[in-house]
Amino acid sequence: MKNKFILVLLVNLFVVSSIAGCQPSSTDSHDAQWPSKILPLRDTLPILDAEAKKWHEDAQMIAVSIELDPDSIFIISAKYTSPTVNYEGIIIYKSNKEYMETHIVEHKYPSTDLPISANDWILDSQQAYDILMDLVPNKFIKKAEERCSSLDLDRKNRHTDSTVFWILTISNCNDVNQYYYIDAKTGEFVEDPE
Repeated sequence: MKNKFILVLLVNLFVVSSIAGCQPSSTDSHDAQWPSKILPLRDTLPILDAEAKKWHEDAQMIAVSIELDPDSIFIISAKYTSPTVNYEGIIIYKSNKEYMETHIVEHKYPSTDLPISANDWILDSQQAYDILMDLVPNKFIKKAEERCSSLDLDRKNRHTDSTVFWILTISNCNDVNQYYYIDAKTGEFVEDPE
């Protein structure tokens, strides 16, 4: 009877340890810290545009960067230029608490950056982020830091009429940066945009 009890106890211990071994380890959850939801640019853009127009009425957005670190003070930054102001631009930083900061950036040469209009992108930031995160190999996600990574809406070359991309930058905060591009209208992955 005693041997049967020990045998049942050992079998139960084995089953419990096997089940526990199938559960995800809490120490290996680096990818779990990446946000599942990010700031929707379409909802935030009117606020950024209104702030830029305080600087200059014809301000035009040329690039946006969305932070992926939920602890970041500023969750989005947007760069604007004006076709009537040649030697400066403005960068607007917005926090998740509606606080904004603006910085005037002086240019040595007149700006020739092309603006990004609402017609240049169809996918909103969350859609783009979901598509791009599916493209990133898990080995890069595990080694990267969300605090050094971002999702950007930009052109590969701001001076030509090139495609507007959603660009996911995955970084380990040191020496490894991976860039993933999708067309901001179609969501099509682009290996190395020209």
